[in-house]
Amino acid sequence: MNFFETQAGHNFFQYELPRLTQALEDIAKALSHPVPVFKLTEAPNPDLLASLYHGGYDGERYLDLGQIRPLSRQVSQAEKDLRTQLTPEACRLFDVYQRANDIRNDEVEAQAYAAGFRTAVQMFLAGSTLPSVTGGNPVWRTENCETPSQPI
Repeated sequence: MNFFETQAGHNFFQYELPRLTQALEDIAKALSHPVPVFKLTEAPNPDLLASLYHGGYDGERYLDLGQIRPLSRQVSQAEKDLRTQLTPEACRLFDVYQRANDIRNDEVEAQAYAAGFRTAVQMFLAGSTLPSVTGGNPVWRTENCETPSQPI
């Protein structure tokens, strides 16, 4: 007796196989029209990455100025108190020190920003790369990736 001639075979071909076929069609349909993982609150700027890297992006809109303002007032008051105790020559030297420190801090901030940007891009690229699976373990393929002459 063949499988399709049995009661189990009849049930399989009459009920289970059509349901399996419909399930596969539903999966194929869902995969052909993927749903976004998240919804953006604003339209993306196509030049965002270049703008970020070259410092043209205003990230201050995400700052919590409520926490920063009191700290800035503290710094201003501490400087005012210090200046009342300094001689004119010490004030001049303090100003020279502040300018040198500001220039150094600006450079440190610029380098930290560039390093953070590069790290974020690397993380984004690593997260959007599909691994190949070898022996059950993902293997990240890099042989087709070009190494840029300048770091990202």
